[in-house]
Amino acid sequence: MDNPEAKIAPGWNFRLAKYHEENRRTLSKMYGLKILIEVDGEAGKFNIVPLMLNLGSGLALMGLVTIICDIIALYCIKHGEIYKEKKYKSVRGDDAFDVTPNLNSAAVTRGNGYNRFGGNETPAENRQDVIDASLSSL
Repeated sequence: MDNPEAKIAPGWNFRLAKYHEENRRTLSKMYGLKILIEVDGEAGKFNIVPLMLNLGSGLALMGLVTIICDIIALYCIKHGEIYKEKKYKSVRGDDAFDVTPNLNSAAVTRGNGYNRFGGNETPAENRQDVIDASLSSL
């Protein structure tokens, strides 16, 4: 490779002169190993369409992952019943399937004497008639 009898240092040899002002320079003698670093890449323009497609796909996959995790936790693991008890609320009792509306609730009235449809509030004696009429239509 390198000649051992050479008058210069073995390996890579290079002299670099930096000129500062008239009649003044800095001379650097560089020798040793030369490490070359090459950077390669591809440039492109920003486009909103691929960004939206990637975001939409990512959100859809995140929604799908929650469903798959629930299926695995409910049906595939050994103690799936514990997860099922925590995930779903079990409603039992005589009033569990009562569908009659509670007309005294705040959801029906806004607290200002008017119901949610803009008219006057139904008097208390007529509320039972409203409930009976809604149940008879079922």
